[in-house]
Amino acid sequence: MPQAVAAVIAAATAFFTTATGSAIIGTFIVKTLVAVAINAAISLVANAFAPKPDAALSLLDPAQFNNVNADPLSARFILYGESAIAGEAVYEHLHADREWVTRIVQLADFGQIGNPHDLVRVEIEGVVVSFDGAGNATGIYAGYLKCRFYGGDPNQTADAATITNSGGEWTSAHRGRSCVYAALEAKLSNSDRFPGGWPTIMFVMRGRRLYNPLLDSTAPGGSGAHRLDDESTWAYSNNAALVIFDYARGISVNGVRVAGTHIPADLIDMDWLRASIAAAAAEGWTINGFVPTDNDPAEILKSFAMHMAGRVASRKGKLAIVAGYDWPAILTLEADDLAGALSVTPFRGWRDAYNQTRASYRSELDDWGPVETNLIAGDDWLAEDGEELERPFAAPFATAHDKAARLAWVDLYRERTPSTIEAPWKLRAAEAGEADIVRVRLPQYDIDRAYEITGRALNVLGFVTLSLREWDASAALARTDFGTPPSQSVSDRNGITPDTPVDWGLTPTPVDSPTGTLPGIVIAGAPPEWVDGVVIEWRENGAADWQTLQDTRPETT
Repeated sequence: MPQAVAAVIAAATAFFTTATGSAIIGTFIVKTLVAVAINAAISLVANAFAPKPDAALSLLDPAQFNNVNADPLSARFILYGESAIAGEAVYEHLHADREWVTRIVQLADFGQIGNPHDLVRVEIEGVVVSFDGAGNATGIYAGYLKCRFYGGDPNQTADAATITNSGGEWTSAHRGRSCVYAALEAKLSNSDRFPGGWPTIMFVMRGRRLYNPLLDSTAPGGSGAHRLDDESTWAYSNNAALVIFDYARGISVNGVRVAGTHIPADLIDMDWLRASIAAAAAEGWTINGFVPTDNDPAEILKSFAMHMAGRVASRKGKLAIVAGYDWPAILTLEADDLAGALSVTPFRGWRDAYNQTRASYRSELDDWGPVETNLIAGDDWLAEDGEELERPFAAPFATAHDKAARLAWVDLYRERTPSTIEAPWKLRAAEAGEADIVRVRLPQYDIDRAYEITGRALNVLGFVTLSLREWDASAALARTDFGTPPSQSVSDRNGITPDTPVDWGLTPTPVDSPTGTLPGIVIAGAPPEWVDGVVIEWRENGAADWQTLQDTRPETT
């Protein structure tokens, strides 16, 4: 038994024995965990080029993220990069003469020691809500809402206000170790701010801190304080290659791997990782989103690789993390290198062809709902096929139109240029491994182009059989302009400050109320048809802070 697997079994047995009081149950669970880990790794290598899973579409289901979940048996979530979630309500209690309600909302799991998640902002119906240092809302929700955020440090303490307000139900033992959560208080009784009860509150967060070998002075080519076995030294990043490395190694709680594919670091090709970290940074390949723990880890890993237009591959006994990039060929194979018959597949069958696509993604500019990009098409392919053939593309870890569209375009390009070669070569070809780029120059077959190695095996005659797929990275990655998104909200949270429409007028107007005459503003004008709502920013004379007010689609006045 490999030492790494033995260590996992020993640690997991101890954990579950302590938790259940039964070594038999602990051993049974651990065997299941190890089987899942091994099967996931095998599946990852065996299905590296299987069709993209339909399950990826479920990652865009808004019910998972945009609605509060009350199911205690629902999947746990890992957050990579920056994204938003409504969370899971795990506790509620009335207090202050039943006018206020305390709610504990779990937002993510697997927080890290000394490196908790960050709360970027809180949104209600797309409008940013500000809080003071004590967690009290300011602006229009002042006196009606409080929020205290806990980033998931395993050593965090229980929320003191909830202990006080709960009448003994919530105690100092309710620490939420490694759980990212928010303690909310809302004045719901006789409230003109929340007449329908709890509003939809979205928490925008930055997730896991990631190890970067380029920032580790003890690693080859690295410089910095990162250390592989010390999470407290890691830093936030949404670099796709770093995310894949973290998920491939797996996530541990109390020494037990509980998520990811559980591949030891020494079985991951660090040379490819270092190169792909830099390539992902140059190309802007990022991953932002929540990963449910009940999804197949191997499929998640492939989806991650797709989000950097790359792949994961088994290369000389190790996992290679390869970002989409214009990699140079490591060698050129010519006619003298051939050791047998050449099999060429010039194109994909017409039944599998498509010439246009749209990407689905979670849009930060559309209140984190699932939206589609513009139609992305290849005009030459459309003319060649003589009809429109569309296939959807899921990009659940993209949050911006251009990034989702670019990924969809690269996928379409790969599908339309699928020329493949399989042939035995002399041993000079053995220096190349799966995922490497080679140039094949065979004038007799009119071939002189770059290919990526998708399969590699030594045959009984001592030759190297390579499976090659055509890959013109410079053409696939060059396109970056995909037009304006088909729908886009305008929000102050992204620094967009549109001018007031020219035919609108803002007039200070007194407004009668039960408490007397109050200052008011009348906005007169006819909004365009595409306006769904209006966000007004205002402040009193001399005040430092701006307040926000959102309304539904206005009428003429």
